[in-house]
Amino acid sequence: MHIEGGPRERGFQHGHLLAKEITEGIRRNRVAWEYQSAMDWAWLLEKADGLFTLKIDAENLAELDGIVEGLQAAGVSSSRAELIVFNAWFELTGYWWPGEFKKLKAGPVTPSVRQSCSAFIATGRMTRDGGVVLAHNSMSAYQEALPNVILDVAPEHGHRILMQVWPGWIHSGTDFFVTDAGLVGAETTIGGFEGFDPNGIRSSPGCGARRRMPARSRRGARS
Repeated sequence: MHIEGGPRERGFQHGHLLAKEITEGIRRNRVAWEYQSAMDWAWLLEKADGLFTLKIDAENLAELDGIVEGLQAAGVSSSRAELIVFNAWFELTGYWWPGEFKKLKAGPVTPSVRQSCSAFIATGRMTRDGGVVLAHNSMSAYQEALPNVILDVAPEHGHRILMQVWPGWIHSGTDFFVTDAGLVGAETTIGGFEGFDPNGIRSSPGCGARRRMPARSRRGARS
């Protein structure tokens, strides 16, 4: 999918073109959340709003609002709060919720099964032609939405970026990207993390490629 222009314009195009896929992704995550946590979806939206909204920059908020407007134009009802939860799914469920659950239950958190995303990069004499080879895999629960969108972003300002995303996400999530500045990147993730700082800098929405890019490229990576 190709989107372009200012943040609100890009968001509108994203929401309108992928309305069906975004709706299904949110539905899957809502069902998974309520079943696995026994907490209401509305409760999670409220908590995430307090954790994230004031710490998300204006451009990202505009893009999220644009997605909501695009969904509405396609006949789908959603909200900024819902899109924030959707974009911050890994951080909320994998990092924040274990600590919150421990406080609610006043007991130890059951250790999770060890997880391991994998990534590698090779160049020079390690590749046949001296070029760059980058590979990355992601681990997600079977019931969750899939990162089945390759997003081509041509922002109003900054560099063009190509990345793999979940429908409705304004950051990669899989953190697998390439830009027209010649930068490529991926990441690995540690599962079962404990020690989430609710007052720290948010990594989602707005994680992955753009936060690790040089200043001259950051604005172009904000999708």
